[in-house]
Amino acid sequence: MQSVLSRGLNLNIQGKVNHAEFLAAAELGVNLMEGTSEEKQAVRTKIVGALQSKQTSRSLTTKETKALAELHRHRSIVVLTRDKGRSTVVIDKEGYDQKALALLQDTQTYTIVPQDPTKKLQAKVERELKELRENRIINDDEWKKMRPGDSTIPKFYGLPKVHKENIPLRPIVAFRNSPTYHLASYLAKLLRPLVTDSPHMLQNSADFIERIKGLNLRSGDVLVSFDVQSMFTSIPRDLAKSALKSAMEDNRGFLDNQKLSVSELMRLISLCLDSTYFRFRDHTYHQRKGTPMGSPISVVVAEVVMQRLEAQLLSAAPTSLKLWTRYVDDVFAILDSNDVEPFFSYINSVESAIQFTMELEKYFQLQFLDVCVKRDGDTLAAPLADAAVESCSSDDSSERQQQLCQLTRVSTLVVARGTHKTISNSRSSSNSNSCNGNSDSDRVSDSKALALTMTLVLALTMAAPK
Repeated sequence: MQSVLSRGLNLNIQGKVNHAEFLAAAELGVNLMEGTSEEKQAVRTKIVGALQSKQTSRSLTTKETKALAELHRHRSIVVLTRDKGRSTVVIDKEGYDQKALALLQDTQTYTIVPQDPTKKLQAKVERELKELRENRIINDDEWKKMRPGDSTIPKFYGLPKVHKENIPLRPIVAFRNSPTYHLASYLAKLLRPLVTDSPHMLQNSADFIERIKGLNLRSGDVLVSFDVQSMFTSIPRDLAKSALKSAMEDNRGFLDNQKLSVSELMRLISLCLDSTYFRFRDHTYHQRKGTPMGSPISVVVAEVVMQRLEAQLLSAAPTSLKLWTRYVDDVFAILDSNDVEPFFSYINSVESAIQFTMELEKYFQLQFLDVCVKRDGDTLAAPLADAAVESCSSDDSSERQQQLCQLTRVSTLVVARGTHKTISNSRSSSNSNSCNGNSDSDRVSDSKALALTMTLVLALTMAAPK
């Protein structure tokens, strides 16, 4: 089993390419391309040539294939990617459902609706786009890119926050086949220039590590992380629309390059932001507030709102900070220990709907994204937790958890600086000297455990929540 789980994220399990399916998908992509018919035909020729020259072979051994089948048969587990990291989590299905339903029982945010609104929503999107097309505000190519295909209602799931106590879930919605997905994707690309090059915005974990290199700490400095509580469901839609409209009006270069007016753009944006329906298990839910989870446009909207909120709170901050960096809704900061509580109260007073949680360093270290940041004298050391396989349960001491650990044969595998390490499920203790609670001497004996993840495409498809 461990060998299968060690093969990594990009493993092609089938070994043999289904040429018909591949070419059908490629043709769809070619039709969406911009370019002349000759350029499109050249792309088709290259694709066919690549398929003909590709040699295929079996990716898994017979033993590994049997192990994958065993994983598929284990209906009591769910396989998911961890929140904000490249590792994958195996969690017992019962505990996963309990956590997901606990989120959806927040009646201020979610409500169960009796009918699936997908067909009505698709018809509304088609009417809006038809009007813009008939009025020659958008052309045929733009209309094709934005119009919905064969839509289905989005599906809800949760990503485990394994670095948080009790392993809560971050709510996510698989939005790809929704009626507004293509429209939201088009608008997200169109609105991307409104996201400015903020000095505080992080691109990824590697960017974060570069930012903290060479920082000198004083004796009173404290490492702190702030996290917006349920950001996508917390951002008021009126605030989101107002922030986008202001950002467009403040950027004359943006408007000069648009065929759509501000009012037309805002009408399409509102259509996307108000499309907040999804399904979990046997029920259809309406997300009553916030931006639609999983929609491509929500990422851009959230960044525009967060940049404006960030500029506001930092410009009037009651104290100076040595560092403030942010990845979406996660903030890493360094400030004086005497200023921590006043600053925390301050940032939660700026916008009542957007509230932060706070975590302080413990034992001279703090987990941020998939990086364990540690004090090294008056500087910082931050090895990247590159990839991992993790198992967790709502009850770490339960018999179910013990069975799950036996199934996966290893609780957590992390690659850091080329060394394979195993990390147990136990929470950090008072004598812990790493972010995960184990010493660097714990090793995995299997040398095949390279950059371990469990995101095998087939396993995810079969075991992920429906």
